[in-house]
Amino acid sequence: MTAADLTQMAVLIPARRLEPGLAPMIHELSEAGFGAIIVVDDGMSATDYPAFAALQQIPRVHLLRHAVNLGKGRALKTGINFFLDKLTGFSGLITADADGQHAVSDIVRVAEALGTHPSSTNSGFGLPRLLRGCSASQPIGQ
Repeated sequence: MTAADLTQMAVLIPARRLEPGLAPMIHELSEAGFGAIIVVDDGMSATDYPAFAALQQIPRVHLLRHAVNLGKGRALKTGINFFLDKLTGFSGLITADADGQHAVSDIVRVAEALGTHPSSTNSGFGLPRLLRGCSASQPIGQ
């Protein structure tokens, strides 16, 4: 996938706190050519907020904010709603964690897979961890 193709992809990052690797990761995603980077502040502390707000200076970053912590699920829903409502011309959305566990090179690979198979859902990262301990009769995520 070329950088031009990445312009049609967005990355969503829910963030409960300002992790040390978050700003460098967002810079790298922007430099890789992603068309939008949606960062949801999920009730970050007042001391972290100025540094978080500075992320908006990075090209193509959209900051969304919860006044209080509503949880990662709600932060993902907030970001997905923004994507569907405001970024209608995009062809894909990839989620990543704010703690740096997902390398930008891996996020690009997920975008490439999504670009190759646009009608599919690519669960990407975390699925084995999510499924550990689940029985066949238990819904995923419970």
